[in-house]
Amino acid sequence: MAIDRSYCKNCKKKKIIASLGGGDENSIRNIISFFTSPKRNLKAKFLYCVAKYPTKPENLNLSYFSHLREIYGEKILGFSTHENPDEILSASLAYSLGARIFEKHVAVETGKYKKNAYSVDTIQFEKWLNNLNSSIIRIGSVKKRNAFLHEEKKNLSVFKRGVYLKTGILKKKGSILNKKDYLLAFPAKKGQLLSNDLSSFKDFKFKNLKPINGAIFKKNLEIISKRHEAEEIRDKIQQLIKISKVVVKKDSKLEISHHYGMKNFYNYGLTMITIHNSKYCKKLLFILNKQVHPEQYHNIKEETFFVLFGKIKLQLTEKKIKKTIYLSAGEIFTIKTGVIHKFICISKQGAVIEELSTSHIKSDSFYIDKKINTNRNRKTLISLN
Repeated sequence: MAIDRSYCKNCKKKKIIASLGGGDENSIRNIISFFTSPKRNLKAKFLYCVAKYPTKPENLNLSYFSHLREIYGEKILGFSTHENPDEILSASLAYSLGARIFEKHVAVETGKYKKNAYSVDTIQFEKWLNNLNSSIIRIGSVKKRNAFLHEEKKNLSVFKRGVYLKTGILKKKGSILNKKDYLLAFPAKKGQLLSNDLSSFKDFKFKNLKPINGAIFKKNLEIISKRHEAEEIRDKIQQLIKISKVVVKKDSKLEISHHYGMKNFYNYGLTMITIHNSKYCKKLLFILNKQVHPEQYHNIKEETFFVLFGKIKLQLTEKKIKKTIYLSAGEIFTIKTGVIHKFICISKQGAVIEELSTSHIKSDSFYIDKKINTNRNRKTLISLN
């Protein structure tokens, strides 16, 4: 890997292919830096090479090609091969890892000159090329895959289930489609609502004048997506996490409580991450500026609020006696079973509360406003990242 500096002066208008055989991390870094520095700006591509003639399969270590690609990207574009002449697999593997330039030794024996141990004859070379070509066809490209996608969708449409109203269920104009109203079955009809269309982020409102039963068609529905609103809330919570420097668990899911619907979330709502829920429960509660969590109480659960960031106004009602407490970061308060509580964020950047409690049971939350208790669609889940 010695560098001939005088020769490089004549290479500026030429395309260079350089082998990295026998190079350690430091020498590879130096040679790539030399050829590709802004001062020289040479058009160089580099080949991963094992400088052993011939190379045994266990010494190929093609994962090192991927390692170099992670560091140097498209500068590492090829594979120089010196394997046993009957080897046909390694080039296909290298191509799948990103190699697009191949160096191969081909020999034609004569009476005077014999083929060496790492060169292929023309028959072996043809087999090698055919195998590589077969791999290239099978690996394909993103562009080809996207072009073929319509064929996949066409084929899969035969296996998709349609959404049918259950026997005896009629839907009028303005009514909402609920889980208990429908079943999924084959075959799906043209234009029918499909199982793939269903989502916790969507509401389906009937807009037809005549009552509907049986198959549900998209033309008879107003489809209202809540995905955009949920993503917007997630962005705000991510910002609050960044500002507060609160550490959250990996692969966290956000539970968005919109007590009076998504449209009123920023007035009445809360976002939480459940860390643990067994004999005891731990949650992180995120509340935005001026956001209100409505009055509620628990018959079983006792909970302790520890404010990690920001400031909240906590309003309590116990045995008809009202009490207001202000909690700032670092302060703690325990809410006993049966105590009605409501809290409001009074800090501009929002607040984060660590809630420790006995185990959380869904049926143990009772809101004073009965409209909230009867609202079965007041929760939306979305991944944090």
